[in-house]
Amino acid sequence: MKKTLENFQELSTNQKFLEYIATDTPFTYCGILRKNSTSILYLVENRRTHEKIILKRMRKRTLNRTKYKKSFVQEQQVLQALELAYVPTWLGNGMVGKVPFFMMTYMEGENILEHGPYAALDALRIIKQVSSLLQKIHEQGYVHRHLKPENIIFKHQQLAIVGFDQATKITMPNKMTSEELYKQTTICSDIDQLARLFLTLTDETGHLKWKKVEIALEQRRYTKSINRLLSRAMGIRKLFSSLEEFDDALEHCLNELCTPSM
Repeated sequence: MKKTLENFQELSTNQKFLEYIATDTPFTYCGILRKNSTSILYLVENRRTHEKIILKRMRKRTLNRTKYKKSFVQEQQVLQALELAYVPTWLGNGMVGKVPFFMMTYMEGENILEHGPYAALDALRIIKQVSSLLQKIHEQGYVHRHLKPENIIFKHQQLAIVGFDQATKITMPNKMTSEELYKQTTICSDIDQLARLFLTLTDETGHLKWKKVEIALEQRRYTKSINRLLSRAMGIRKLFSSLEEFDDALEHCLNELCTPSM
């Protein structure tokens, strides 16, 4: 009964947003781009310029949950702070009834996994590209923390990063910082995500679950250097102290694969 009521409320809220887009904005509704348990992303197009943008709203069921409200506000703050061509630009926000929304530029392209699965060498090259993009995000004081394949967009040999709903400011650790907090709020969290992304990109089954990708590390056969890279990135061995140190180890793996064996 509760689930039925929630579904009805969500349908009602959805209708209100479609009416809002049609009557109160210069946009035409194109469809739902993505939805999850906490939010819905609409793709809309400017009637005059034909530019496409994203309108993201909270789901009704999450409105009274402080955790999700804080995350929704925080995502906007991060997007407003970042000034990078490969990251969505925050365009504005508002309310429809009691449901908050914000708008951002649409990063057109394909999910990076559309071209997978990848050989280890190709996956490492992609990880290297993503790492270089993360470097600039880190320089502006933020970590992404959610580098799933659907958040890596590919178009004309260029990559873009979306999905900043878990992004946060980088924490400067001190002696009181727990190991778990250290992994979650420093650049270590993004290095862990890069390792998970590699394992997902090389998955041939298509059934690998993001939160359990470390299982794949035990089951697959990579070179010793790649296994060491992934183990350190995921905290199974000594953590990398910086993204630069991770990049150096990554470069070693690439060179090893590119150098023909005698």
